[in-house]
Amino acid sequence: MGPLSGLKDRAWHVCSCTLVLTLMTGVVNAAPTINSVQVEGDDIQQGVKITVMGSGFGEKDQAAPKLYDKTDLVYENGVPNDHYTSYANGADIVRDNVDPDALWTKSSEYNWDGVPPRIERSTARTEHLSAYYSMPGIKSYLGWPRAISGANTVRGARHFYISWWMRVKAHPQNYYQHVISPPEGGMFETGAPEDVGEEVLVIDTTGKKPDKTARLLHYEVIEDADGRREVVHIDIDDAKKTEDLGRLIQTIRPSGDQVTATILDQEKSYGSNKFIRVWDNPGGENLRISWTNDEMSGMGGRSYTDWIGVSGKWTHMEVWGNLDTRQLVALVDNEVNHDIQMIDVKEDPNFSANIGLIGFDGKVQYLQQTDVSEIYLDYTFQRIMIGDAPNWSEVKHAEIQLPTEWTPTNISFNLDQGSFEKVTGSLFVYVFDKGNLVNETGFKLCLDCKAKPSPVEFN
Repeated sequence: MGPLSGLKDRAWHVCSCTLVLTLMTGVVNAAPTINSVQVEGDDIQQGVKITVMGSGFGEKDQAAPKLYDKTDLVYENGVPNDHYTSYANGADIVRDNVDPDALWTKSSEYNWDGVPPRIERSTARTEHLSAYYSMPGIKSYLGWPRAISGANTVRGARHFYISWWMRVKAHPQNYYQHVISPPEGGMFETGAPEDVGEEVLVIDTTGKKPDKTARLLHYEVIEDADGRREVVHIDIDDAKKTEDLGRLIQTIRPSGDQVTATILDQEKSYGSNKFIRVWDNPGGENLRISWTNDEMSGMGGRSYTDWIGVSGKWTHMEVWGNLDTRQLVALVDNEVNHDIQMIDVKEDPNFSANIGLIGFDGKVQYLQQTDVSEIYLDYTFQRIMIGDAPNWSEVKHAEIQLPTEWTPTNISFNLDQGSFEKVTGSLFVYVFDKGNLVNETGFKLCLDCKAKPSPVEFN
C-alpha cells in the first residue's frame, strides 16, 4: 500500500475547554501526519464532531465521497437522501423506470433467475443503522447509482475506491450440491430456507485425511431424466472440487441418535459468483473489472485466489484501482485478497469507473443469501477511518467515516462507531492521502482523557 509514516515519540496532553489529544511526531515522510484530534463535548460517542489536525492530507474537491449508501440514508455527493425510508420492510429495490426517484438505476429484476434486492429492517449491521439490502438467491444486486450515473456521470477519473459490508449465508467457494446415500439414523436438520442448518463432520473413512466441519443448508430428493437422487446443499470448510466424494457426513449432536450419509457424487459445484462488477461505459466496451468467489480479473490482469472471507458474519469488502499505475487491489477485513496489474487498460474518457453491480451474481447457489450494507464510492483514495489496532498493518476491523470538511491540515467528521460497541481507548484514527498512503501509526482515541496527562504506552 506504500511507505509507512515512521511516527514516533508519542505523548498526550489535555485541553481544559475541549477534549484534545496531541501526538508529538518525529520523522515525517510522504504519508499523512496527525498532530491532534479535537472532540466537541465531554465524551467520544456516536455522532460527536471530531476534527483531525495535521499535515499531508491534501486538497480534496469535495469532502464527502461521491456516494455513501446507508440504505435508509444515502449521501449523494454529501447531500443526504432518505428516499428509501418510504419503502416498507421487504419491498423490492426497483429501477428508475418503475420508481423515477430510485437511487439505484439498474438493480436486478425478476428475469434470468434473478430477483430484486429488498429492504430489510430487522437487525442491521450496527445499532446505529435501521436497514440493509437483502439479496436472496442466485442473482440479486444493485447497479449504477444515480449519484454518478446518467446525467450525473463523472468524466475521466483516474482512481476509484469502493467499500461495502457484506454477509453471506454460505461461503460461495464452499457451497456444493452433493448426491448422498439415504441418511441413516434419522434426518438431517436443515432449518428454514433462509437459515443455515446443523453443523456436521465430513469424515474421510480411510483415515488418511483430516475431518472437516460443514453446515447443511438443504436436503431434497430430485427426480428427473437422470433418475432419482438425494441431494444436500452443504457449505464444507476447505472444500476443493471433488475431493470430498466418498466421505461420510455425520451429525455432531450432543445427544440422541447420530445421522450419517455417504457423499456419492457431485450434483453441482459452486459456480462463478460475482460480488462486484466495475465498468466505466455502461455498454461494457472499455473498463471491465470483476471480483468473484475465486478470482479477480480486470483488463487482462488476473488473480486466482479464493475469497478469504467467512460466511455468517459481516465482512468489510474494499476494492480500489489506479489507472495510472494500473494497479487493482481487493481487500477483506483489511487483508489483501487480490493485488494485480491491469495489462491492457481501456477506458472511455466520457465516463469513470462505476458500480455495474454489487451484491451476488451467480448461477447455481439458489439457496444463497447475501446482505449488503454501507456502500461507499469515491474517485480519490483520500478517506478517514477508525481501526482497532495502533498500527494500520495490524488493523482487522476498520470503520470508514463520512468527512464533512477536508483541507490539507484539517478533517472533520461526525463519529460513526459502526459495530464498535463503545470507544474504550482501543480505537485509532487513520487518514489516507491521494497516493493511498496512510499514517501507519494510528492516533489513539480514548473515552476519558480528563485525568492528569501521562505518557501512554502503545502495545
